Amino acid sequence: MASLDAAHRGYAYQDLLVACKLVDVLLGTIVEASVDEKVVVADRFDDLTTLDAAGSRERIQIKHTDNADQDLPLATFTRDDRRLRLDSVMGAARFCGVRVAGVGWCHY
Repeated sequence: MASLDAAHRGYAYQDLLVACKLVDVLLGTIVEASVDEKVVVADRFDDLTTLDAAGSRERIQIKHTDNADQDLPLATFTRDDRRLRLDSVMGAARFCGVRVAGVGWCHY
């Protein structure tokens, strides 16, 4: 059986980033936050969703790698091993209210 060490490091990384973002809840700049909640079945941005005091929604999918010194291979975005296949990510963004650079906001 494959070791789960990398997965555990990924979850620790995700927890750390979510905790940092939740500090904004305590500071009052974020008024609503949800973690690990899918909006639709094919949601690719389910790690963290926040709503700030100005009404802007941010949806985040967090990924971790132990190979920070290496470039991401093209296969990261053409296969779905890491759930980052580009057409699936863009489709989820369209349905889930994710801000996509150059596309703007899609609201749900």
